[in-house]
Amino acid sequence: MVNKSLELGYFPRVYKVAAVKVIPKPGKDDYARLKSYRPIGLLPVLGKTVERMLVGRLQWHLMPKLQATQYGFTPQRGMKDALYDLMTYIYKELNLKKIVLMVSLDVESAFDNAWWPHIENPAARL
Repeated sequence: MVNKSLELGYFPRVYKVAAVKVIPKPGKDDYARLKSYRPIGLLPVLGKTVERMLVGRLQWHLMPKLQATQYGFTPQRGMKDALYDLMTYIYKELNLKKIVLMVSLDVESAFDNAWWPHIENPAARL
């Protein structure tokens, strides 16, 4: 059934409908604020199965083509590996008496506040 779904390029709507449960975050002072809660979306098992099979197939085709510095969406590689490689690079450059400059940016709730039409269709006008 999953193979046929992938073959046809059809993902049934029922697989996309999540049961959302709202869980209060522990230790919050004011539970009248929305940020004091964490929504959890529970998706159907069949939908998760199709997703996992699709991701596996994509990884099989794409993994040989990825750069060695690709950390996100890569099996057995993550933030700790990226930080380790970054620190190794910094120490190597400092030992060579070079200047190292790093700029990092983290925008709180950036994805939540993004303009969805542009994410869905990058050609959409801003």
